[in-house]
Amino acid sequence: MWKKIQKFILNPDLIILLIAIWLPILARILVLNENQQVLLPFSQQTPLPNVCHFKNIFGIDCPSCGLTRSFIFWMHGDYLAAWKFHRLSIFILILLLLQIPYRLYILIFKKRIVFFSERRWLLPASTIFILLFIGNWFYNLFF
Repeated sequence: MWKKIQKFILNPDLIILLIAIWLPILARILVLNENQQVLLPFSQQTPLPNVCHFKNIFGIDCPSCGLTRSFIFWMHGDYLAAWKFHRLSIFILILLLLQIPYRLYILIFKKRIVFFSERRWLLPASTIFILLFIGNWFYNLFF
């Protein structure tokens, strides 16, 4: 019995589903101060620490810098500010939200949708997404 429970709890589809549900909720809970620092709603004085090691080491933004603040703006309805912080955040947010019905389908029906399970489109799609991320990063660095 314990093995079945353990297998269910450690199911990657369940973990991805929980992350896809929790991240937008967390982005809705978090707030930003006037300096655009991320705060917990009950601790308006102390911002959360900067966890970007790339920025801490090299002193410049990494390709994903601004995603957290952008997600917070998306979930609070400030779409223009979200777009300004990270132009690709809407695509990541959509992919994240699409995980919810997809992972529920997998967990309920115990089968995957064939199109999403095919690996032939995974490498080209990943390559395009990485190139977009790097292009957006260079744009932010130089403009």
